[in-house]
Amino acid sequence: MKRNQRWIHKHQVRKWQEEIRELRALDASNEEADALLHNARYLLQPILDVYVQSLT
Repeated sequence: MKRNQRWIHKHQVRKWQEEIRELRALDASNEEADALLHNARYLLQPILDVYVQSLT
């Protein structure tokens, strides 16, 4: 591989590695948000149940 091609290859690999790091951080953030929403649904479900019962 020529010197310029190696530089381009290294540069592309670095870009991919950075994108992978960003995607992992985003994934972790999404998992945290999903856990918070799940907990909120769990806590609010009894209130919703009482409200629905009051309508009948």
